[in-house]
Amino acid sequence: MRPAQLCSYCAETCIRKGTYQGIQLLRCGTCKRYQRSIYKYKARTPGADQRIILYVREGCGIRSISRIRGIAVSTVIARIKRIARGLGTGYIPKSRRYEVDELSTYIGNKMNRIWVAYALDRKCKAVSAIRVGKRSKRTLQPLINTLVLADAKLIQTDTLIPWRQWFSGPTGSMLSSEALSGYLVGLGSHGS
Repeated sequence: MRPAQLCSYCAETCIRKGTYQGIQLLRCGTCKRYQRSIYKYKARTPGADQRIILYVREGCGIRSISRIRGIAVSTVIARIKRIARGLGTGYIPKSRRYEVDELSTYIGNKMNRIWVAYALDRKCKAVSAIRVGKRSKRTLQPLINTLVLADAKLIQTDTLIPWRQWFSGPTGSMLSSEALSGYLVGLGSHGS
């Protein structure tokens, strides 16, 4: 007698329910989902997306995930894009201290620079907000607006000249949300 196969979705017992192209189909009695006893393509196995998420969190690259899972690079990229589309903006805690910084990278060649601006919650060390684009107020303003709406106690930046020019206040590089809110109103008329 064969051992009962467990459902990949709810971990209950599945029953045999016909075949498809010579492969045994199984049906879960609890969640009523169908699955196969074996999968021809490894990307189709239940839980493949969760494993890809796990590998990305561990810092594996796309080619590494492809090699480890035995699936095509293009499939890994498509799955990561599909997973990313389903992500929301997340919860931004109120009345916290934030550190805002930026980093530069390029796509294709060094003439095509892209800037990543991000806000770190200093208490839990998590990225609270992120913006990607050119180094301009159009990119940075939504990031700062998000923190002001979150009623940030303090927004700390480095002493980089654009931050001082665009969001300068009486406190220098330590910008409070009250000081920033006054400057965000007139951002359209300052700088680039």
